[in-house]
Amino acid sequence: MKILILNENIYGTVSGEKTLWSVLAKNLPNCEAIALNDFKEEDLESYIKNNSPDILVFNSILGDIKTPENVKKIVVLQDNFLAMKKVLPGKFRRIISKIIRLGNDFYSLNIKKQKSALLGADLVIAVSRDIADWYRVKTKIIPIGIDMNLFKLMNKESLRGKYNIPLHSFVKIYVGSTHLVKGWDILQKEIENDKDNFYILVFKDGKLPEISFKNVKIFNRVSQTTLAELYNCADIYIGRSRVESLWLTPIEAMFCNVPVDVSRVGIFKDWYPENKNPREEAFKKGLSREEMLLKWNKIIDSL
Repeated sequence: MKILILNENIYGTVSGEKTLWSVLAKNLPNCEAIALNDFKEEDLESYIKNNSPDILVFNSILGDIKTPENVKKIVVLQDNFLAMKKVLPGKFRRIISKIIRLGNDFYSLNIKKQKSALLGADLVIAVSRDIADWYRVKTKIIPIGIDMNLFKLMNKESLRGKYNIPLHSFVKIYVGSTHLVKGWDILQKEIENDKDNFYILVFKDGKLPEISFKNVKIFNRVSQTTLAELYNCADIYIGRSRVESLWLTPIEAMFCNVPVDVSRVGIFKDWYPENKNPREEAFKKGLSREEMLLKWNKIIDSL
């Protein structure tokens, strides 16, 4: 059985980090992955026809993909544009409301592609129950798994020294972007009003926000190894996202045994950790990479 995986990028664009797509490509049997940024649409259609995969795995935001009739399509639902479109903050929503009504805004165009892909799928795999409920589609739920050997408990004291983080402060960490969907505007106000705690802010944005607070240290586009160490410098992970499909970063923090204080979106919509032993709770929830691969292999075997 031949498997072909398609996505715009196979590895992450921040530091070439492993992603769902690269991990599946490496661990599923007889599997090949293609980054669509390297292909033209007509070349891709020809490639699929000539190489005859038995199973095609691809991101819903690619829209429906033309294949021979015998090819099984597994569509991965991992971007909640329906929720993003609905919960835009008031000022921003007013600015683009006319465009949204015309249906040619960023969110509407991607939702149209997603629905096309979902309709043509033999099987849909969603990364959380929350996003499956938003799109009202029958799915298998398989969260994106975390590398437990990379994100693990380390020595907090030595790492705070390495990154010049105050040793005796209570440290909060945020990992994400300054996008409104991520709730950066909410979090920024929290930081401004909190003089007692120290904040580690890890951004993936090309342009960094201007922050003059003395109780903040900013990092940008760090490697996964550095990120794991920064989690271990913290006492708690904080996030105020308005929308998430799964929400990987607080789960990564949990595997470093860091408790989380996050909004109820993504996987945290219907599950919230007790924060007594975060790493153990993440394991029990089935959020390790090994558990993810077990579920994916069962899916492939069933087809």
